[in-house]
Amino acid sequence: MQFNTNGGSAVANQTIKRGGKITKPENPTKEEYTFLGWYADKYLSTAFDFETAVEKSMTLYAKWQKDEQTPDVPQWNNPFTDVKETDWFYENVKYAVINGLMNGTTDTAFEPNSPLTRAMLVTVLWRPDGKPEANASLAFTDVEGASYYAEAIRWANENGIVLGTTDSSFAPDSAVTREQIAAILMRYAVYKGKATDSNENPFYSDAAEISDYAQNAVRYCREKGIMQGRENNFFAPKEHATRAEIAAVLQRFFEACRLY
Repeated sequence: MQFNTNGGSAVANQTIKRGGKITKPENPTKEEYTFLGWYADKYLSTAFDFETAVEKSMTLYAKWQKDEQTPDVPQWNNPFTDVKETDWFYENVKYAVINGLMNGTTDTAFEPNSPLTRAMLVTVLWRPDGKPEANASLAFTDVEGASYYAEAIRWANENGIVLGTTDSSFAPDSAVTREQIAAILMRYAVYKGKATDSNENPFYSDAAEISDYAQNAVRYCREKGIMQGRENNFFAPKEHATRAEIAAVLQRFFEACRLY
């Protein structure tokens, strides 16, 4: 039995026999947040009943409520016809748009279920950093100098935030994989002076499928509550994340690192 505190203080795992009950742990803490309870799903839609008999390994997720609203948070008039208040990702998309991290694919569409490309993710991180100009030359032959993401990739590569898929290729239009997301976010945290070593253990069931370059980054993202696994403790490193999932990851990342 594992407890994902979503950025809160650590809670020790428990070993439960089949048919046994989980011992409710002491509530975790998180600065500026109030703990609302443990939930059986990562979308925090089903509260967990500690009187329930456990029949299989599972992860419980902490739900939090921010203690106070920042007074100057702008109002958001949702322009997207494909993002509803009832969607699990509504608040995440709102956060990403208000903070200038993500835009819609059109004026009225966010396309929450579409994948995000490698170039898009780099651009997302470049924007809040003030869109700085890089001094290095463009290292990748498949990145057009006039493209909207060229300067972002130049900046990210110069600062060690992104690497190419080869020495000369970046594959900007390829959908970014989950392990690439973890690696890029951790490198960005290092660049911002916010990264710390991870002591996360145990690891995912499919840890052997995670590329060597991403192993520590996946551990870091798990420990900080930035990225969550799939069903049955699988990380699915080669799968692609949707734009809605990226919005959720970005909110957790920027809040965990106190970048906003």
